[in-house]
Amino acid sequence: KLLASNGEISLLELSPKTGRTHQLRVHLAAIGHPILGEWVYQGEVKMPRDSMLQLHAHSIIIPYSDKKTIHAEAPLPEHMVEVISGFN
Repeated sequence: KLLASNGEISLLELSPKTGRTHQLRVHLAAIGHPILGEWVYQGEVKMPRDSMLQLHAHSIIIPYSDKKTIHAEAPLPEHMVEVISGFN
């Protein structure tokens, strides 16, 4: 889901379907839209190795037992707030 964009960089809401390692990073790179700061799975787009990965789990829900789930939320880290501060 597209949340915001400045024409070059977009803020997306992604919902992984499995817990596979690097699922979102690999998928976005495979379709030619790597995550900003991604240099392992960057494909044709070259990112500097010192770039900070702009990937954040804002919310996570973990089934814990038949009666309970664990739900945690976290605000965006400062380095991501700085990147999206210029968005409309």
